[in-house]
Amino acid sequence: MKSSFFLFLFFPLTAFADSSLAIVEQVLKNELASKYELADYLQPQILQVDLDGDGEQDIAALIQEADTEKSAKGGLLIIHAKTKKTFILAAGTRFAQFDDFKLDGEYEKPLKWSSYIRSTAPETQFGENGDILGKKYIKLSHPGITMEFGNENISIPGVIYWDGTKYIWIHGGP
Repeated sequence: MKSSFFLFLFFPLTAFADSSLAIVEQVLKNELASKYELADYLQPQILQVDLDGDGEQDIAALIQEADTEKSAKGGLLIIHAKTKKTFILAAGTRFAQFDDFKLDGEYEKPLKWSSYIRSTAPETQFGENGDILGKKYIKLSHPGITMEFGNENISIPGVIYWDGTKYIWIHGGP
């Protein structure tokens, strides 16, 4: 009895992940005219989290420009589940301080990502001269995505968050 109950719970989660992959592949093929492709520079390739706070699981996928003649330009494809609206963050388009997640770069190389479900996010405050002044805590009403960039010597974490009209970067480092 217990093993069948476990299988019952496991199957829908696997089916959900498979359907998310199919949705991402369809959007990349049809709506984005094959400009981007699903990337595997981090695991998992796809996150399912309610990013816009509407109660439905949205999809975030790691992507990179499909043109292999250019240097590697990574980013995110986000699909809002309810509205089916798509967003490209980085990957050759401007997002916060990123034009792309430099997959071959020194400081903007993504190291890890995951769902961010805390109710606040620390934001580093900078002076006009670039010096770190401290942190303030930003209140969050729904989940976001935490990403960490850098290399073996430096780590720059932050949260990607839907503010109701656009995605923003809450800089949490150094």
